[in-house]
Amino acid sequence: AGVLGAVAALNLGFYFFDYAPTRVYGNPTAEISDVLCDVLETRADVPPVYFDGAPYMYWDFGATAFRLRHLEGRDIAPGQETEPISVEEGALFVVLELKMDDFGWLLTHYPGGVTEHYTSDEDGRLLFVLYEVPSWRE
Repeated sequence: AGVLGAVAALNLGFYFFDYAPTRVYGNPTAEISDVLCDVLETRADVPPVYFDGAPYMYWDFGATAFRLRHLEGRDIAPGQETEPISVEEGALFVVLELKMDDFGWLLTHYPGGVTEHYTSDEDGRLLFVLYEVPSWRE
């Protein structure tokens, strides 16, 4: 019983103090989703979200779709949009690190925004960039 208790304590300690704080949970998209949800859940007001991550990750990714279900958002492919992006009420663009080639297009077509970079706490790599275009009414 003592050995079983020690093994259980070691496993619980590893899970809660070493593994869970890394936020990776087996794949990079889970870490991206967790950080993005943490950021957007703390904001009082979030304009429509335009998510540029395909084919690596989509706006309706499991945890993101659940935690941010109250937000208006959709996937985009800059330069290939069939439905226009309206920034009249403001817009929040989320660009994954793997899609940074699209970032210049966004800056050109939606100037005057504010950029925030979010990195992994585990290894410092860039996860995504938020680019917020203010409302035209402001």
